[in-house]
Amino acid sequence: MRAPVRLGRPFAIAAAAALGATAVVGGCAGWVRATTASSIYSAETVPPAPVALVLGKLVYPDGTPSPLLRARLELARRLYRMGKVRAILVSGDGGSRPGYDEVTPMGRWLIERGVPARRIVRDPVSSTSVSPTSKNTAWSGMAPA
Repeated sequence: MRAPVRLGRPFAIAAAAALGATAVVGGCAGWVRATTASSIYSAETVPPAPVALVLGKLVYPDGTPSPLLRARLELARRLYRMGKVRAILVSGDGGSRPGYDEVTPMGRWLIERGVPARRIVRDPVSSTSVSPTSKNTAWSGMAPA
């Protein structure tokens, strides 16, 4: 029979650190969930608003929105179809780099799925999430979240 392997002090320190980190992350996630629960809605329960703001995300070179961006666009489309919003504001990088555009493919995706072009507002000059939320709350009449 072999003698048991002794892992020693480095292992105990690493295990304690991992356990502590897990507790911190779990505590933070729990706190965020508890303090924001009253502000999280399903598409069916969200209160009506004048505009849905869709923040840009990666668009592939062929103009296809990434899966995360498609999910954002689909939710905005659903809200429009349900009568929860009257317009959709698509905001993102409209060409800060040669050949890259998020806003045009976002609008095209919505139009191809039945949202009238006149109900889509394009904001091609936002390259961060903070920029569209601060300037477009005044335009849309929405209160900032």
